[in-house]
Amino acid sequence: MDTRKSRLTRVLASMGLAAALAVGAVMPTLAADSATLDGTASLNAGPLDLDATGPVIFSGTLNGENQTLTTAPGASTITITDATGSGAGWSLSASATQFSTGDGNHQLPADALTINESPVAGVTGEESELPATTTQATLTSTPAVILSAAEGTGMGKFEVNPTFSLDIPFDAYAGTYESTVTFTLAVTP
Repeated sequence: MDTRKSRLTRVLASMGLAAALAVGAVMPTLAADSATLDGTASLNAGPLDLDATGPVIFSGTLNGENQTLTTAPGASTITITDATGSGAGWSLSASATQFSTGDGNHQLPADALTINESPVAGVTGEESELPATTTQATLTSTPAVILSAAEGTGMGKFEVNPTFSLDIPFDAYAGTYESTVTFTLAVTP
């Protein structure tokens, strides 16, 4: 009887082993799996752009002495946008025509107009990359660099609210004088 029991135990054990092997063969092995996606970002260069708004207005009364008139703070805004993505750097220069009356009979001195040091504010760029102020310059027909961004700096949008000064000589004629102030933004080599 023990032999039968032992044989039955062996048969049952063999069947159990066979069943376990069959289930293992049918059951998939659970393992971690992964998949990837490739990302691409195409960034096209934007503009190097300059916008100047607001007037350059002076008003005063002649008094027989030399005097200096100054524009109101915030009357003008210069906006510089470097969206080129090149990091090439840029320079901002300014020039002006000589103040003269509409009929051309009277002029103020050619070097009468000055752009004063003015704060530079970062709108979307790092203002710490640029000088904190523009450079004061006498504005004549020859452009003067008033702000620059070195290579690797100046990307983003910046604003300057310049003030201007106008020297009026003691012997100036009364009248309305006009001038055109021109700002030029150029890539710095």
